[in-house]
Amino acid sequence: AASQLAASQIAASPKLARYKPFVEETRRSQPFNLSQPVERALTVRGPYVGKDPIVQFYDTELSLLRFEDPAGGKEPINMELLLSKLGSSTDAALRARALHSLSEGLKGFERVAALSLNVVAGGWLVENKERGYATVRSRRNVSNNVPDSVVESLLEGVRTTGVALSKRYYALKKGVLAKTQGLSALTWSDRNAPIDVGAGAEKEVSWEEAVGMVKA
Repeated sequence: AASQLAASQIAASPKLARYKPFVEETRRSQPFNLSQPVERALTVRGPYVGKDPIVQFYDTELSLLRFEDPAGGKEPINMELLLSKLGSSTDAALRARALHSLSEGLKGFERVAALSLNVVAGGWLVENKERGYATVRSRRNVSNNVPDSVVESLLEGVRTTGVALSKRYYALKKGVLAKTQGLSALTWSDRNAPIDVGAGAEKEVSWEEAVGMVKA
């Protein structure tokens, strides 16, 4: 009755309609709420304990890391710039150096990463069990308004059909990079290499043509 009353009020008022997503999300999460004292304790301690401060600490420490410039620059660079070079360069040798620089630079970050993952994953698991979520990922699914079955179906598709499609994609990419960049073998550092399609790149392709290309 309460849900029907809220729905009728929201439908009758444009001012209330903007709050419909918030109301729906609150209703979805309601069955997983703990007692009021426990929820209050979690809330007031949130800025100091739990996953949020650990995630913030992890992100801060990661942003402070510096890596050897694969382009030969004398000054070390941050991860954002390094990843940009890794994903945007058409030079396979530079991409390989960028990946090596990334791997070497992250070695000193292992303890921070391990501690952060352990605290966040462990806290997430314990709290989700106490709240009564069906699986580890159910809490995220509820927040995203997606049933567990839909996410499981997606994962199953990735594990089955996705394997063959992924292999086909990288085989095609290897062929393109071999022609455009002279690549003899597709390595780990080439996974996100940009593809230069050359002349005709601005040509417009209709939806029907695009569908045909994908299905071919």
